[in-house]
Amino acid sequence: MTFHAANPPGGPGLTTENAPVEVRAAAESRGLGHLVDVRHGASARQTLLAGWGIAGTCLVVALALWPVVSNEDPLSASYGFMHAVYRAVVVGIVIGLAVGIRALVTGRQSYYLYAEGVVHARRSNCRALAWHDVVRVATIHDRRSDSGAGKVLGYRVEATDGAKISVPLSRQARQGGRDPFVDRLLDSARAHNRPIA
Repeated sequence: MTFHAANPPGGPGLTTENAPVEVRAAAESRGLGHLVDVRHGASARQTLLAGWGIAGTCLVVALALWPVVSNEDPLSASYGFMHAVYRAVVVGIVIGLAVGIRALVTGRQSYYLYAEGVVHARRSNCRALAWHDVVRVATIHDRRSDSGAGKVLGYRVEATDGAKISVPLSRQARQGGRDPFVDRLLDSARAHNRPIA
């Protein structure tokens, strides 16, 4: 994720005009005011190329190892090692393809924090929530593993009509650092008297 801190309206740097047309239209339709901060996710193209690059590299390695693995004597000392390496390379192919497919499905996601709300843009779809429509900002915890139980992964802005915008923490914040965008989001929610659960 990349971050772009905004300046007050009229100041140098990030302004409301820096947002894409569809984001500005969504923000204006909800009366969200001026742009405060922006977070852009990884480019779908870059993620797709990285995933498929990993898969392609692993495929080349698997094809190079195939003659060695298929002709290996099952009683030799290197048989188990060579098959373990070959299996790891095949898993690399699957993971690389999965990363590429996920990039195609999800696309690039961006979050725009405005003075009076937040906009989530994914591909050409924009969802805007004004703070006066927000019921609460819920904490998203990791519940998949015992080691990460209770670990905060992000926050979900929940509106009265059931609309939700999930904002993940940056990698740095998940490792104990700070996430300036989420800090500004939570500060804005507090300033508008929205509960953070």
